[in-house]
Amino acid sequence: MLRGTAGGAAFKSGGLLLALAALACGGPRPGVVQTVEAYIHAVQERNADRLMDLSAGMWRALSQAPPDERETLRQAYRVLLDGRHAAYLQGRDAGRLEFEPDGIVLIRALNLGRGTYYEPVEVEFPEPGRARVVLEVRLAYRSIDVSTLPAGTVIYLLGMPLGAVYHPEIGAREPAARELLEMVWMGWDLSLLDGRWRVERVVPDARPPATTRDTTRF
Repeated sequence: MLRGTAGGAAFKSGGLLLALAALACGGPRPGVVQTVEAYIHAVQERNADRLMDLSAGMWRALSQAPPDERETLRQAYRVLLDGRHAAYLQGRDAGRLEFEPDGIVLIRALNLGRGTYYEPVEVEFPEPGRARVVLEVRLAYRSIDVSTLPAGTVIYLLGMPLGAVYHPEIGAREPAARELLEMVWMGWDLSLLDGRWRVERVVPDARPPATTRDTTRF
């Protein structure tokens, strides 16, 4: 499971006019993409304070809570974050991941910010103060050189149905028939709150992933 970079974007017709108008006046697209990048890295760094600031739901909760209740909310979020990371490890080892709308397990599974190549291929503004970003994520499993890995090393490969995890052991040479993810798309919904873009949810996009059949005996 591979460092992400952000590249160009292709706008769909639904948000094209709003997007072009925004870009013409130095609009919000760079800020939206930067928020996505910041969220990815905050997940990988397990930076709870940064995630609380970037999460639309948590920002609303803290903004609406009385001052004496805010630390309780922050601590509850830290516990939730620890639980998400634990769920990722447990699901990975069990061979099945469950994805929540905060995207934490999905980001970790795809290894975003830690080597996997990704780029925004769609950035839309369907209405004022709302944004939709689609990331294209490319998993280069076929290019991984396992020859330098010692026998007994377990590697993790994402497959279909989405959320499935294969974990072959180097040197076991076990026969297998896997449907591995080759390319997957992630949908990000963001809101403009208090002058800043914040993440509402992160989920697999509706379009089906691209896959490849693999029978490698590791």
